[in-house]
Amino acid sequence: MPDIDDIPPVTDIRVNAVTRSQGCNVQNQSPVLLEGWEPLEIRQNQLDDSNMGPVLVAIEDKQSRPEWASIATKSPVYKTLWRCWDRLQVHSGILYRRWIDDETEELQLIVPETKRNDVMRFHHDIPSAAHLDAKRTLERIKRTFYWPAMKHAVTEYCRQCDACAARKPSYSQNKSPLGSCQVGGPMEKVAVDVLGPLPMTRQGNRFILVMLTPSPSGPRPLPYPIKKLLP
Repeated sequence: MPDIDDIPPVTDIRVNAVTRSQGCNVQNQSPVLLEGWEPLEIRQNQLDDSNMGPVLVAIEDKQSRPEWASIATKSPVYKTLWRCWDRLQVHSGILYRRWIDDETEELQLIVPETKRNDVMRFHHDIPSAAHLDAKRTLERIKRTFYWPAMKHAVTEYCRQCDACAARKPSYSQNKSPLGSCQVGGPMEKVAVDVLGPLPMTRQGNRFILVMLTPSPSGPRPLPYPIKKLLP
């Protein structure tokens, strides 16, 4: 398994600002592209996307949102973009979505399918991203980028990250299914365990020896109790 510091970054950590048109009233900083992304390339990727391309052309031509009957047979991704039609904008030839958070507006670049892994690697894998969990990685991404079903994609990406699986403990412990122990008679098998530590007794003991033996009819305690406390 490679070390986290050895994982090559997708691009340099720097970002390039993309100038917005003067008509944009977004209060926050300008939308950004990852280093190595060119505006013309991103626009072409959006146009080549089967779901995003028609939407980009329609928004650019200032077309009104189509009726549901005309898009009922479209894909779920297209329908998601259709639902937020009034928040879609085109700046510098690239499709964005207006996102309102805490009384501020930001522009999220709608990422075409061919660039989504780049975005997730940049916000999760490189050393400065620190391999955060899916929730915090998603919070980082959605400040600048968006695509339909983004939460599911980020969650699956983080879940399949080899570096995270090697270094972060799993909170779900796999357990073998319970079963019965078959024996031919009492005392054939004896299970021994130590219970404790418990509150200290006057004799200075804190543990109890527990013994259990299965019988043909199922587990049952020994016929005699173990009263001796172990030191």
